[in-house]
Amino acid sequence: MGGVHRFAGERLLHVPPRAFEAFDRFPAMADSRDRLLELLARPHRGDEVSAIVESDVALTMAVLRRANRAVGSSVTNVPDAVATLEDAELESVARGVEVFGFFERDRPVNGAPERVNAHARLTCQATQEVATRIGEDRIPELRAIALLHDAGKVVLAEVVPGYPEAVHGDSRTPDEWLQRERRSLGTDHAEVGGQLAEHHGLPPALASGLAEHHSEGHGPAAVIRLADLLAHYQQGDPIKPERALAAGLALGIAREGLGKLMYALTFPLRAARAAGRPCPLSSRELEVLRGLASGKVAKQIALDLEVTVSTVRNHLHRIYGKIGTNDRAQAVLTAARQGWI
Repeated sequence: MGGVHRFAGERLLHVPPRAFEAFDRFPAMADSRDRLLELLARPHRGDEVSAIVESDVALTMAVLRRANRAVGSSVTNVPDAVATLEDAELESVARGVEVFGFFERDRPVNGAPERVNAHARLTCQATQEVATRIGEDRIPELRAIALLHDAGKVVLAEVVPGYPEAVHGDSRTPDEWLQRERRSLGTDHAEVGGQLAEHHGLPPALASGLAEHHSEGHGPAAVIRLADLLAHYQQGDPIKPERALAAGLALGIAREGLGKLMYALTFPLRAARAAGRPCPLSSRELEVLRGLASGKVAKQIALDLEVTVSTVRNHLHRIYGKIGTNDRAQAVLTAARQGWI
């Protein structure tokens, strides 16, 4: 990418380096940061650190940046980044981020952190489901891209007065927002997100994934494109059926399969949180959850089930998404209360 703009508009936006550094001020949600610090103080925590980092856009970026500085731009996902860093480094990252929460609304904060985080988490959940259904094996990397896919919007809010309203105007759908950006700025938030990743030394796989997640095509970026549309659908934003269908077909998901996916991401996951509902977990996910309940970590569970640690982590991500939590203790508690384990 290297800052080359692909969309010739009425004006060509120049993004100065200071705007990329402004992402350092984009805050983590206070609850996520506090839970991470509490968890780091505990001796036995399994894979919960990665789950909490992945609950927050700012923490995800900060941990990936620190890990890639340590090993030279080769870490493409949060679990590997967490494994790369010592506890003291993770604590330093957590204490170094700015925070924002429900009771900090009296101070100005750029970039709408609550909205960005809510959409990022839904996109991450949808990415997990889409990638699993098509047999994509780079799920941890795709989850990282999904969490950061709108990071370019934070940069644009720094350099474009009144963004996004001043640019998007009365457009309503994600595709219309994108076209407005391209016509008005000569670029879009996806491309700017890729430039942000390059600026902060993230691996090319992440930078290109961010830059191309709104492009037509196949591969990992196409997973994020479909997941982004599904997340908007979950949030009640209007999306055009033909755009969703095209995104699905690019991944080999036909109309019927896409409809089932849209249903799975909305109703069953919400219903699973109500008492007495059927268990949403597969038999293998239940085995992994029983391992958690017995106090085992991912490596021990992997040995018991004769699978890789990466496979166990993927199961854990799906379990947390289906149950609606981000840590093992709450997942086990919820499953026990429901009578699933």
